[in-house]
Amino acid sequence: MEHQVEVKKGFSLGLKIFFGFVAGGVLLSLCLVTACVMGVIGTGAVVDKAVQETKEIHTQVEEKKKSEAEIALAYGKASLALEDVKVKPYDDVMYGRAIKVAGKIKNNGDKEIHSVKLLVKFKDSTGAYIGEDTTFAFLQDIFMGKEPPLKPNYEHAFERRLENAPASWDPAHGYDLELAEVEFFDAEKHKPL
Repeated sequence: MEHQVEVKKGFSLGLKIFFGFVAGGVLLSLCLVTACVMGVIGTGAVVDKAVQETKEIHTQVEEKKKSEAEIALAYGKASLALEDVKVKPYDDVMYGRAIKVAGKIKNNGDKEIHSVKLLVKFKDSTGAYIGEDTTFAFLQDIFMGKEPPLKPNYEHAFERRLENAPASWDPAHGYDLELAEVEFFDAEKHKPL
């Protein structure tokens, strides 16, 4: 019997230790959760500030890109000459009736050009626009290295199919053509792959 009492005391002591650990663990867990929540709340302002700074940097980068694009387009309008440009329908073996733009572009400025994109606006019989399409008059080939940048005083002949031209467009109704985008050549950004 004495032995059973000692077992009960030992068992009782073991339970007390076990529940002490459980209670301590719960208390420790609550402290950790509280610390985490406080930490998250405390670092929330830091995270918000970092997010705001990242947005500001992104905005600055986008404004710089926009500014560079505007400068390049202004350069293009002043220094790139489009010659003998024609927009006309033709019969394409794969696409049937298609519309193409063809001509020459000359760089009369002092900067090398990576790409020149044209915007063609199609008119109906009243002169109203019925559609538009863009295509490259020049695009440096960085994959195969066959087409270098358009250097100063260089000229380039182009002929491109317009993929989004309105099917109902009649060449007799006319079109307007303008430079949509110009990108300067950048040796680091546009090096052959």
